[in-house]
Amino acid sequence: MKNSHPDWLYTRPRILNILHSLRLAEPHSQMIKEEMDCLQKYAREKKQAVEIGTYMGVSATIIANAMANDGMLYCIDPFEAAPGKLNPGFKMAARLFKRNKIMGKIKFLLGYSNDKKIIEQIPDQLDFILIDGDHSYKGLENDWQIVKSKVVTGGIICLHDTTIPAKEPYRDFGSVKYFNDIIIHDKDFEVLETAYSMNVIVKKA
Repeated sequence: MKNSHPDWLYTRPRILNILHSLRLAEPHSQMIKEEMDCLQKYAREKKQAVEIGTYMGVSATIIANAMANDGMLYCIDPFEAAPGKLNPGFKMAARLFKRNKIMGKIKFLLGYSNDKKIIEQIPDQLDFILIDGDHSYKGLENDWQIVKSKVVTGGIICLHDTTIPAKEPYRDFGSVKYFNDIIIHDKDFEVLETAYSMNVIVKKA
């Protein structure tokens, strides 16, 4: 997503949150339009979805809006904050969901994806998943092991930052290596599309 505000603003989420509450700024996303359009296409009419790494709620809004009217999106993110305070990213995400009238399709799972209590709340029979959390090798390994057994045949998994974009060669994350080492060789899955840094895979019959 191309920033419509000065870059420094996105490193100051508390200020961005205030501006968002006044409708003077929009939440930030690290996804570009090509990736967002891809999310929208594959999330269309899905019923049960998970997003690992919600950040400020931009991608979750796209997914939830595209899902079936009775769909449910589980948003996993620790949203860490100082004691007694809410994370500004969480505030923006919740506000964005309310403004888009999709709160009824969202369930927050506040914590890390590898936390046993969080894993227990992730439903089986998922038909859409976005993994956009910890981009380290171990981080994607953990997320992959959690979701691969919960996705249905024909279900879609979008993995952000698993291909290095030609325009941004510095984005050589551990998640890219894990995708190329492990996921791409999993015979139960097939790559459907690569949108900039995001790979889209489907669980085969």
